Amino acid sequence: KRYDYSSMYETNYLSLPRLPIPSLQDTCSRWLKSTKALHESEASYAQTEAAAREFFSSPDAAALQEKLTAMDASATAKGGYPHSYIEKLWDDMYFGDRSFHPVYFSPFFKIIDTPDPKDMKQTERAAKFVHGFARW
Repeated sequence: KRYDYSSMYETNYLSLPRLPIPSLQDTCSRWLKSTKALHESEASYAQTEAAAREFFSSPDAAALQEKLTAMDASATAKGGYPHSYIEKLWDDMYFGDRSFHPVYFSPFFKIIDTPDPKDMKQTERAAKFVHGFARW
């Protein structure tokens, strides 16, 4: 028996349950866990952890959480798009940037400046970029 894959898009994603909005405490813990490997020292991580805990316990964080919950409740009541609390925010961020990008685009793409741009001519910098991109 052959499965009709053409019906998958039209039926399955609409029947999936909405993603639950995590609590501020859970978001803080997960974010800290995901950034720990990026720190070069425990002191750097401790500083980030203190700043994160300060923000996540602030009235601003609670207000943003409330706003997100209200947006999700409104979208749920309307039905249809967006199908999860993060979908519209992600689409706005990802599709909203209309600047020119080389081949592949990620919202987190960044070309790092050279230590002293005066030491590198534009052609040399372009050549190094193309070389690095080709190696990738």
